[in-house]
Amino acid sequence: MITKESTLFQMMKYGVLVWPNLLTTYLMSIMATYLTGVWKISITHAAIIVNLYSGTVGIMPVGLKLIMDAFVGSYWVVLLSRFAFAAGLVLLTMSTPPVLSLATGTCSSYDGECIGQVQRILFYTGLPLIAVGVSGHLSSLMEFVESQIPPPTYEQLFPSQYNKSDPEADDNDHLLCQIRSCKGFFFVMLSLLVPGVAITTIGYVRPWSFKFGIPATFTVVSVLIFISGLSSYERPKPDSSILSRVFRKLDTKSITWLIPLCMNFVLIGVVSSIGSTFFIEQATDLNPYIGKLLIPILILPALQELPKKIWAQTIEGFANLPDLSVLVSIIFAVLSCITAAKVEARRLGMVNSQGVLDEPEKRIPMSMFWLVPQFVLLGLAEDLAEKTLQNVFVIQVEPRTLGDAVPAFFICLKIFLKLDIDDDEETKESNRKIMVRFKETMRSKRAYKESLAQAVKGVGIICGVLSVYLVGKISARGGKPSWFQYTINRSRLDNYYWTLAALSAANLFYFVFLMCKYPQDPELLRYQQECREHGKLMQGVEELGNPDSVPDDVKAKWTATYNQMATEHPDW
Repeated sequence: MITKESTLFQMMKYGVLVWPNLLTTYLMSIMATYLTGVWKISITHAAIIVNLYSGTVGIMPVGLKLIMDAFVGSYWVVLLSRFAFAAGLVLLTMSTPPVLSLATGTCSSYDGECIGQVQRILFYTGLPLIAVGVSGHLSSLMEFVESQIPPPTYEQLFPSQYNKSDPEADDNDHLLCQIRSCKGFFFVMLSLLVPGVAITTIGYVRPWSFKFGIPATFTVVSVLIFISGLSSYERPKPDSSILSRVFRKLDTKSITWLIPLCMNFVLIGVVSSIGSTFFIEQATDLNPYIGKLLIPILILPALQELPKKIWAQTIEGFANLPDLSVLVSIIFAVLSCITAAKVEARRLGMVNSQGVLDEPEKRIPMSMFWLVPQFVLLGLAEDLAEKTLQNVFVIQVEPRTLGDAVPAFFICLKIFLKLDIDDDEETKESNRKIMVRFKETMRSKRAYKESLAQAVKGVGIICGVLSVYLVGKISARGGKPSWFQYTINRSRLDNYYWTLAALSAANLFYFVFLMCKYPQDPELLRYQQECREHGKLMQGVEELGNPDSVPDDVKAKWTATYNQMATEHPDW
């Protein structure tokens, strides 16, 4: 029986929290086709709307996270995001022509003539609300979920070293394990399979009222399940001190090096902006069938995300070598643009040969799966750039002193060597507080580096709007037709893709220039060496945190590392 106190009910409450974000992510990936197909606006107008939304969703989580940590706490941000999600998706559904046609006196067909003033107001109100929901979700969800778990005891910090005797502690640890690792069957069913079925349904249904209505329904259900347990949630207080621990001693020298480096990633964000706009528009008149099996257009953004999961470890490995990974991510971006340009030239040739230049809704005998390589390459470029930028922020935003990691490493090593047996309860409690504080700081640093990396990408996506405007103006000089016309068939997106490929190639040379210039700075080299030592300590905390799995050679390595660092830094 599922009661409000049961572990199953708690997992249900946390499992449904991911529904709105998953559904919204895939819904917004095809929003451009709705705007050009139903609203009948130009491809550039649709791209502006989608890219302003995507850029805002990239930038806003940083601000919300700062507000959350300094003023309100994760509970209120999560609650805000739930209601913003629900309200935004409901308004988006109501903005489709059939829903309010009788009340507004407009027609009910999916056509631009049926989009009245009321529908526009609902749409342009719902979209920012969804952006707030997504941003609040990204900035606060994990902090909120982890805040619901009671603080660990000294023994729970290193469970393999002690025999647990508290059943309630076992339940708490088990629940946290289920939530973090998603190994529980019920949790996986709720958090992944249920929205997966909904996304598949969205791909196959044709009426846009249902495409928007399905996520809206699931989101409202998730909000109702979430608020059913409002009285049972812990409401963690904001801790502004965590900001000083995360961004301590970020100086002019590191910022001077960081800004030009971020410009490389901004251009990758510009390339990323074409994924959910012009790339997806290319698929609207292509053949979506494999034999007699209809494949929904949503498969393309799904394939863009797939390599990120399949090659996650390889990407992480590359990202640990920032110089190499930046080069590789830019190369992937260049290849994605070149591939897209070649495919678009082939598509336009097919359009001309079929005589459907002014009939963008007519399908041409060219498979939609010609677009798969450019989506996959773009996904690899995005993920590698994002992971690399996170590591760059680790190097530049980590504190100059290693004092926060040293006590945690020392405690882990002490427990590993079983030297804490004679410690009194006061000492153990002090060590527990140090470890809890250290883990909270590390979790916040990971969250901030992810948010900052997303913000840089968001800036790049918004710059994509400016890029389209400038390229359109330049291409129209001398009385020539602009590369961006009202419909995709009249446009020359292949030329725009070639332009982005050339800019990305120039970006490659710019990064090589940075590599040659900035690493010669002795102070920066010394600072980066400190951060690498800091990274070694944190790796030691991770490995020593589960002593039973650490072999003797690793034990000897970390003992030697500690002795060496203690010799080089006696002030520790």
